[in-house]
Amino acid sequence: MSAVQPLITAAFEGGKVTCFAYGQTGSGKTHTMMGPANKSIPGMYQLAAQDIFTLLSDEAFEGFGIEISFYEIYCGKLFDLLNGRNAVTARVDAKERVQIMGLTLRPCFSTEELMMIIDYGLNERTTGSTAANNDSS
Repeated sequence: MSAVQPLITAAFEGGKVTCFAYGQTGSGKTHTMMGPANKSIPGMYQLAAQDIFTLLSDEAFEGFGIEISFYEIYCGKLFDLLNGRNAVTARVDAKERVQIMGLTLRPCFSTEELMMIIDYGLNERTTGSTAANNDSS
């Protein structure tokens, strides 16, 4: 998936990047981001994590680390998916950057650890049944 690799490189060069999955329920967003359920093909998250930790192994990034947070926007409210779905709040700081107040940050030291945290967060999401998908977020 060469679409995300330039984003990882740009982030390491100081850029701000986003990869946003948008589409109709059942259109394959989760499959694209996570890969198939049997993990036979890596999804975009795993490929990005591999690129991140490969870049971190470069001497130029010695002393750098990775922290992950994971929140859900559901019915106009924000919930921390790494801390029991606690409600969190979005605020704009003095530099006009959005900050999520009270959001948990977890350090990660490997691709495998990062993917375990992502899996945990995904399991904390609010899901419901729709006509198009039995387990829709």
